[in-house]
Amino acid sequence: MKTLHVVTSVVLASILSCVVAIAAPPMPNDVQIVQPDPSLPKELAAFFGKWEGTSGSTGTDFLLIVEKIDEEKASIYIGGDG
Repeated sequence: MKTLHVVTSVVLASILSCVVAIAAPPMPNDVQIVQPDPSLPKELAAFFGKWEGTSGSTGTDFLLIVEKIDEEKASIYIGGDG
């Protein structure tokens, strides 16, 4: 029975370490997110915020943050683990 507990603990620890390894890159400290003006069209305002994902071709985790957006331009941050 004691062996079962040890094996279970090792398996759980392995699974948890894999989850940490595949997590998206951390949010940078210098990002200053500014809410879009309420008059901004919804089609543009929808791009605002933090986006996380994994590249289908390379498997690289990435983070894209639209810090500020208006009708003329957007300020973005792009980061990844690769």
